[in-house]
Amino acid sequence: MSGRPRRLEAPKHAGGSCGADYTARAVESTTAVVVIVTEYPGFGISLGCTAEAEFRTADATLSAPLGNRAVLEVTQGMPVSVTLTP
Repeated sequence: MSGRPRRLEAPKHAGGSCGADYTARAVESTTAVVVIVTEYPGFGISLGCTAEAEFRTADATLSAPLGNRAVLEVTQGMPVSVTLTP
């Protein structure tokens, strides 16, 4: 996205093939973006699911490119590490 990302991806460990699913939404200001991730619990391993670890992602689309804005976690408002990918 040539340095102007408008999509944030929040990786989460789901704990198995029937682990939790996630959605994300961004709350934006001119100086920061807060990503709110909501977890939806899965079915557990009783329905033929494996216990192998899986990673899932939740995407949030920004209304403007991220630019120099900080990305903050919602609980304490602390900055999170951001990796830009093309």
